[in-house]
Amino acid sequence: YDFATNEFKSLCVEDYGCRSPLWKPDGSGFYFVCDKDGCFNLWEKELASDEEKQLTFFKENSVILPRISRNGETIVFRNLFDFYRFHPSTGNEPTKINLWCRQDAMRKSSRRRWYDSIWNNEARRGIGWADDFLEVAFTTGGDLWVMDTILREPKLICSDTRSHETEVVFGHENLETWFLRDFGNRTEIWKAKRKNSEKYWFENEDFELSCFSAKKDRTNKNRLSLSPDGKTLAYCRATGELVVTPTDKFVPRAILPSTVFPGYDWSPDGRWLAVQSKDSEDNWDVWIVSVSGEVEPFNLSRHPSWDGTPRWSPDGHMLAFVGKRGRND
Repeated sequence: YDFATNEFKSLCVEDYGCRSPLWKPDGSGFYFVCDKDGCFNLWEKELASDEEKQLTFFKENSVILPRISRNGETIVFRNLFDFYRFHPSTGNEPTKINLWCRQDAMRKSSRRRWYDSIWNNEARRGIGWADDFLEVAFTTGGDLWVMDTILREPKLICSDTRSHETEVVFGHENLETWFLRDFGNRTEIWKAKRKNSEKYWFENEDFELSCFSAKKDRTNKNRLSLSPDGKTLAYCRATGELVVTPTDKFVPRAILPSTVFPGYDWSPDGRWLAVQSKDSEDNWDVWIVSVSGEVEPFNLSRHPSWDGTPRWSPDGHMLAFVGKRGRND
């Protein structure tokens, strides 16, 4: 295109294809790619003489994506899976550019990880102790493990790469472990049993896994705990609703509605839960909640300042919690 005359002019009128024009720095001509010889190669054309000259001579695969440096001394292009460097003024053949990275491009088929804590890939983690405190179940790396406290040799209970395990508690008399398992669609309650119940957990190599919560209950679950008598599970679902269910059959029953995830603690007799939750004024208070639902939830602290972290005394006669009552509380 001539800006002075506002006219277009075709520079390559042939039966073969021409593409990717690159101006010479002085404007006397240009480089381009065409398949005059049956394969797309790099060519040069002078505007004054209309003379064309072939610069590369690849026979099977084309020159693509040519780019020229600002001073016009170097042209870089791709051929097959490699890049080439070409200097038009020298007349030498193109030189392959060797590219590499500082690490392997291919991902290894397996990776070995060393865990020295119950770090669970930034997700909620869990740790549960056996009644005699000689065994501990925990989640780390998204898997469920069990270990004795003397030899300290962890055994995998659940290591399916499709799922991510988070919280865990030992069941009544250590007959099973209850844990939360997430396959990516939602978090469910699962149960694990020893294949050989005559041996300790850490002595077993195989475990029986089963989903406890019903598939029709499509809510996410967290903050799992077991009652002191081992007959009732408590957990939070959805946006924070506190729920209990018997351990012999999944029959969930909401005992405290909530729009936040509450913290809670079981009473020693298993009849009550001390719960840290918000009231209707969006204020954190300590509540007493009946597990059986025999009475309505009772706001124990009932104070405009923050209250939380309730804990029962061993005999269940006293309840302690943290409350903000002054600037230094």
